[in-house]
Amino acid sequence: TLRAWRLGEAGCVLGQRQQPWGLMHLPAGGFEAALRGITDGWLDDGVPLIAAGMVGSAQGWREVPYVDCPAGAEALASGLLAIDAGAGLTLHVVPGVRHPRPDVMRGEETQCLGALALQPALAERATLLLPGTHSKWLRVAHGRIVDFQTYMTGELYALLREHSILGRPARVAGPQASDEAFDRGVAALRGEPQAGLSPLLFGTRALVLSGRLQAAQSL
Repeated sequence: TLRAWRLGEAGCVLGQRQQPWGLMHLPAGGFEAALRGITDGWLDDGVPLIAAGMVGSAQGWREVPYVDCPAGAEALASGLLAIDAGAGLTLHVVPGVRHPRPDVMRGEETQCLGALALQPALAERATLLLPGTHSKWLRVAHGRIVDFQTYMTGELYALLREHSILGRPARVAGPQASDEAFDRGVAALRGEPQAGLSPLLFGTRALVLSGRLQAAQSL
């Protein structure tokens, strides 16, 4: 989903829009048309344009090199890439951040800076969780992103639900959210952290087969 915000003085939000566009689904005319479409009527006063996220990836409008972790506002600002967006417009794209682990992110670094601007007390020391298809855990110190890790939680869940033997019983029964079943899974992982995720996942199937867990609550 492509999202756009029109900002005023001190970052106040004057308008917000979204379109079902992305790297794999752009309107006729590509990136330029998407930009013009989602900002229609907003650019008459020559406001600056800035974008973050996958628009700066290798598959995006133009690839913007990552900056290395630790990274703060100054490092990200120095890595901005100006793109000729047509019709006399210039779009500045925020770089992503790279960790030598290896790990990378694009877009979450901008969300992090926004959180620090809204809550300055977090800048000294904080851990931020950004849930999603690829969830990010960011560690902040002295206003900079000093560490982060990516967890493929959303994508892994979708794969297990749609394409695994674990997901089939739940789909047939109709998935039913259960706090008790969720807490049970967390307790199992805490109780056997050395076992790893794979055998614990299959344990879910064993519980269903033995009648100790309802199929609807298995995934």
